[in-house]
Amino acid sequence: ALADSGANRHFIPEERHRQYMFRVEKMSERIGGMCSANQAETTHYGIFAASAGDSNGKRVPFTSVAFAVKNGRKPLFSEVQCCFAGNTIIHEGHPETGRHGILLAKTGQFLPYEWSVREMCWYLRLQAPDQAICMHANTLNARERLRA
Repeated sequence: ALADSGANRHFIPEERHRQYMFRVEKMSERIGGMCSANQAETTHYGIFAASAGDSNGKRVPFTSVAFAVKNGRKPLFSEVQCCFAGNTIIHEGHPETGRHGILLAKTGQFLPYEWSVREMCWYLRLQAPDQAICMHANTLNARERLRA
């Protein structure tokens, strides 16, 4: 997922939302500043569940709230939501040799970003959630999480 410092929510392309989103509800809302038409339309919202590898190769699960976006090409990972959850975004040193990623507040684990030289941006490599994360995600209520 593209690590986006300007996105205030996580966004998943509509065709991939079934892989990463649970307790999904339909929602249609226009969002400015996204996609080639400079605006996008959401189709669903729900619990976003995934995992990412930490700096030691251990798979780290997480859940949040996300929106499915019509005509979205890439998932956008909201650094804003990440910080609201108490985590720290770190950018130290050169893109290819420095330390760049997310320091998790609760565990101290570091989730490294990958630098795309071609696109000149950072990515957090997401993996589909395993069964335990899926079961946990299905117990959460997206409507309540949106108010938080």
